[in-house]
Amino acid sequence: TFQVIKGVSLPAGSIPLEFKEQTQDFMSPNSLLTGTWAQADAQLRAQKLTNAWRPYTVTRIVNENSLIKSFYLEPKDNFGLTDFKPGQYLTIRLGDDDTALIRTYTISVAPR
Repeated sequence: TFQVIKGVSLPAGSIPLEFKEQTQDFMSPNSLLTGTWAQADAQLRAQKLTNAWRPYTVTRIVNENSLIKSFYLEPKDNFGLTDFKPGQYLTIRLGDDDTALIRTYTISVAPR
């Protein structure tokens, strides 16, 4: 969302508008769903790494009940997360060599 501050006469091919960034109070709710350019760039970089092993940090652990724990992860490379669908899983590898432990876990948050 933008507000025109002033219009001026410029050479052909120029855009005669000056844009002022709006506060969140005046933004369209739809524009808030798309995120920032930095977030979009991070997601594009993450999509390129979809089939690569990426390092993550556990930011929070929640005991859902006596048998289930939820682990909240953030990528260490700051390249963001790709979109996922309900029921999709994440393959986790602990270790870097041939003896690495590999397990799959279901992603259990609402899709982005």
